[in-house]
Amino acid sequence: MQNELIAKVPPSDTIAQSTLPCYKETGGLGLFQLKRMWHKVQLQKQGCADKKIIEDEWSLDVMIMDTLGLGLTPTIESIFASDSFFEFENWVKKVHGRAISNAKRNQLNKSIVSFFEETDIKNETASVETPRYSILTPLQWQSWDDNGYVIIPALVPKKLCEDVCNMLYERLKMDKNNPASWYSCHALKQGVMVQIFNDITMQVIRSLPQVRDVFEQLWGRKNLIVSTDRLSFNPPQTESWQFPGPHIHWDINFNKPLTFATQGLLYLTDVTAEQGAFSCVSGFHTEIDNWLANLPKNTNPHSFNFDKFHSTPLAAKAGSLIVWRHTLPHGSCPNKGDTPRIVQYINMTPLSK
Repeated sequence: MQNELIAKVPPSDTIAQSTLPCYKETGGLGLFQLKRMWHKVQLQKQGCADKKIIEDEWSLDVMIMDTLGLGLTPTIESIFASDSFFEFENWVKKVHGRAISNAKRNQLNKSIVSFFEETDIKNETASVETPRYSILTPLQWQSWDDNGYVIIPALVPKKLCEDVCNMLYERLKMDKNNPASWYSCHALKQGVMVQIFNDITMQVIRSLPQVRDVFEQLWGRKNLIVSTDRLSFNPPQTESWQFPGPHIHWDINFNKPLTFATQGLLYLTDVTAEQGAFSCVSGFHTEIDNWLANLPKNTNPHSFNFDKFHSTPLAAKAGSLIVWRHTLPHGSCPNKGDTPRIVQYINMTPLSK
């Protein structure tokens, strides 16, 4: 996902100064960087923010959101809506749901200091020991190298997937046995995206050691931070409801050099190729550098029509984790089946500039 902090908003007079506080300046929660995050947005409202600082610190800000279990989109919405840092900090406290332990606060602050002082971060690429719960097979490694994605079937117990699905149906006031209810409007729905980020059923899946093992192998390092991401509910198309997207796209900031990164999702239901499956342009990670170099000058890669490329829908059973290189164009597709496709987005990344 691109930098969501850059947005057009009405001017605000809530902050008069044009300089940012030091990242070590704290509020009542005692967390570094939080006040600086809020101030950056206030400067944006006035049109005087330093975009380079915003981009340079974006990975750090996302790490804080993920570590606290806040979710990116809700945090952005809150930080723009809060007229004072006190108000934003109270929102953080409410969403976190419990007191932040001293151990968690100290570890988070230590990571923030390391980011700014560039200590320890470069030394995190220690060799990864043989994972204890999940080991990628030679065929999976070959798919990763050749296709740019890997499917790990039956990684998560089906019962845990059902728990998340049942929670989703309850929160959205839908009946999984009543198709008419699948298309009802709800404030948590945004197209096929569902703005639920940190339910306990989702936390359980994120914390599974076998999920971490997969990402640690692909990254070749430990100390990865798990994302606090949302769900997706893609029901079958009808005459009155057509698939709204997202179609094939990238979540890349092309203003920066391309580096290795992953994206991932977990199928919470069995998904056939025709059932709105995740789709990607297989193998494009080996072509992207040459493709970008041959684009006409001043062409925005995000505006390219990927209908010209062949995308592959990936079918898999509930509990299957799909991880892909972020340089693969990817998206969903219309659900031509009989039941909804439900997924939980999961990713892990290191903290680095």
